Amino acid sequence: MAQSLINDIIAILLKKRNNVKSSFKLIFEEAEEMHKKINIPILVDRTNARQRHRPNYNTNNPVDNFRISNYIPLLDDVIEDLKFRFSSDLFTILEITELIPSNILKKADIIDYTATKNTIAKYLSQFTNECASKFGNIRKKLFLLETAKNLVAFNHGQR
Repeated sequence: MAQSLINDIIAILLKKRNNVKSSFKLIFEEAEEMHKKINIPILVDRTNARQRHRPNYNTNNPVDNFRISNYIPLLDDVIEDLKFRFSSDLFTILEITELIPSNILKKADIIDYTATKNTIAKYLSQFTNECASKFGNIRKKLFLLETAKNLVAFNHGQR
């Protein structure tokens, strides 16, 4: 779920990056309206032959200047940062942490282990040859744990 949301956000930002002129035009028009309301002109950064701390862009209008100098680098940085911070490896690790016994017991739907069984099956299927016997043992332990939870729930009148 979270991975698909992050992927959707990245896809939206990539779409804005691919259509940078039209996506920035909307933002700049809003900024232009605000500047008109407070009566401040939008100026282009001056160019300097000995510029050291930022690149000089040969643009004549503020729209191109801000798009090239600010918007495109910002979009690129945000996209790369999201890809780095939310890589598929992270979501694999998060999914595997669901298999820690204490995390299994903390789940609200403690009697239904379907999601846990599916996660176990997913990762064990990748290691079928090595883990075939262990999978049977885990299934037995989950079955016993599920049976014990059902007995506890039944004895406490929860069923």
